[in-house]
Amino acid sequence: MKPIVGYAKTATMRARVASNLTAAQYDDVRRRYFEYLENGGRPKISIIQDVDERPGYGAFWGEVMTRVHKGLGCLGVVTNGSVRDVDVLAPDFQVLAGLIAPSHAFVHACEWGCEVNIHGMTVHDGDLIHADRHGAVTVPPQAVKKLPPAFDLLQRREKLVIDAADCPDVSAASLAEAWRQGAAIKA
Repeated sequence: MKPIVGYAKTATMRARVASNLTAAQYDDVRRRYFEYLENGGRPKISIIQDVDERPGYGAFWGEVMTRVHKGLGCLGVVTNGSVRDVDVLAPDFQVLAGLIAPSHAFVHACEWGCEVNIHGMTVHDGDLIHADRHGAVTVPPQAVKKLPPAFDLLQRREKLVIDAADCPDVSAASLAEAWRQGAAIKA
């Protein structure tokens, strides 16, 4: 999974019990949710919390919803809920999900533009998110300008250690020296 960075579009959903809305009422909810997704800065990442007592009972995410969200500007989703249709998800749509489940059950969106919590990561609408195969994090706005020089410094320091580790005559002493030299590199 390649890394993605985007602005959070937050929502909650449930699947264990059916919504008490009529079909017409839920059509209106769905339309308003799609309008919410459509608005705001790009790129976007959908962050959806399954608020059922046991998340993952029914999958909000599958072939249709990944294509809908991708069409509305989302690069991917981070959820504590489940995903289905893994073999036919929207191409290049990144998915970090709690589990895989076979059923929709009674899946429905509850609210959006709200604070959510995904496995301990608190996210607000519009937060900057970085996600890759290792997980997802929020990026504080004050850190954004500091990231490029920090990445450069980290790469220069790590290169010394990696080169030492890849050397045919690597030793504990050569690794310790590479680490010492790396730590001496300043921004």
